[in-house]
Amino acid sequence: MTEERRHFRIFISSPGDVAEERQIARDLVKKRFPYKPHYKKYATFEAVSWDDPDSGTPMLGNLRPQECVNRFGPRPSKCDIVVLILWSRMGTPLPEDCVKEDGTRYLSGTEWEFEDAINASPAPQLLIYRRTEEPMMKIGDPEAEEKTRQFSLVNQFFTSFKSADGSLRHSFTPYNTVEAFTRRLEEDLEHVLCIYLEHVEARKKGNNEAKLQSFESSSILWWKAALERAASVAAIRRRNGPRIGTGFAVRAGDVGVKPENAVLLLTAFYLVNTESAYRGLTPEQASVSFEGTDTITKTISEISVRKVLSQSPVFDGAGYSLLQLEHVPPEVTPLPLAFGLPPVSDPVSLIGHPAGDGLHIATNTLLDYEGPPRGTPPNPARVRIHYDVPTAPGSGGSPVFNQVWDVIGMHYAAQKYCQPLMNQDYQS
Repeated sequence: MTEERRHFRIFISSPGDVAEERQIARDLVKKRFPYKPHYKKYATFEAVSWDDPDSGTPMLGNLRPQECVNRFGPRPSKCDIVVLILWSRMGTPLPEDCVKEDGTRYLSGTEWEFEDAINASPAPQLLIYRRTEEPMMKIGDPEAEEKTRQFSLVNQFFTSFKSADGSLRHSFTPYNTVEAFTRRLEEDLEHVLCIYLEHVEARKKGNNEAKLQSFESSSILWWKAALERAASVAAIRRRNGPRIGTGFAVRAGDVGVKPENAVLLLTAFYLVNTESAYRGLTPEQASVSFEGTDTITKTISEISVRKVLSQSPVFDGAGYSLLQLEHVPPEVTPLPLAFGLPPVSDPVSLIGHPAGDGLHIATNTLLDYEGPPRGTPPNPARVRIHYDVPTAPGSGGSPVFNQVWDVIGMHYAAQKYCQPLMNQDYQS
């Protein structure tokens, strides 16, 4: 009997100044991924791209360009993955009567496609890339004013990612060459696809036992993604002493700190803070070690904490501390932050140092969470999530991941019994 294959629609969104990247994305979806051995039996792929030379979008004279894209192809919100690429242009503006819910105009059709994807429920996986190479413009270029305006709109678009407190609401990947884009896009699609396929397989089996069995037999690619993330997870130590908890690398710009590309460490307030509150360590007493980057035979290197850059208000001991380290190993990269929380019952994973042990990976189920779309958090300064994942003292400060290994939160503590947050159908 022929096994049913999962069909993936991948929407490619961008203005015309990144035509080479658009073609690379189409080639990956149409010519590379369908023939990879680990996908060939289980998945089919469709590139959704208005300018695809093999199956382009008809441009009717009685319709606006964006209306043609919407009429003759699936919208971003109806696709599984959306790849958005920007450089020097934001794109063609939409008509004045095409506005957002707040009445403001879209910067371009590209922003409309972004909003369509990000506001969908369920939302597609959204991969955003920004080319950082400086755009070239000739002296006397008659289009200099328009090119400058377009580049300003791109900056305006990415500035909108920042919340009022300076933290980033959305993540993106910068790249400076087409070769770097090609490598990163292929890696990112690998992570999203292989983990998504495993999650779909678990749902087909339709019960928690089957779901756990699926994770126990996870593919090499799933573990590869997990190990790559583990390289950015650190043990929090008493200097020259034992492990006491966990932290993880983040990009400064993702948490509203400059310089934006600096690599910082996020951990629980009660582990490290400036006042030794909750018996935590001061920066002078603490060190960290990135043990996911070390081999069994390699000596673990401790790194000193230079200072606490910021720490959050504390609610019942829960809060964060953002640490600047004396140095960051070159193989440690910031963990990507998720756009939002996944649906209840989705799989979640933790990577940390339970009981002061070496790195462990634990996976199970998201039970409940506060905040949109499920409701309003009682305390607007934090959003709590509940999950059924094995932890122990030492897991505090661990990153909590969704099914595609993006960070959705930081582990605080475990409780055998606790009050459900929004969903009354479970007991935690």
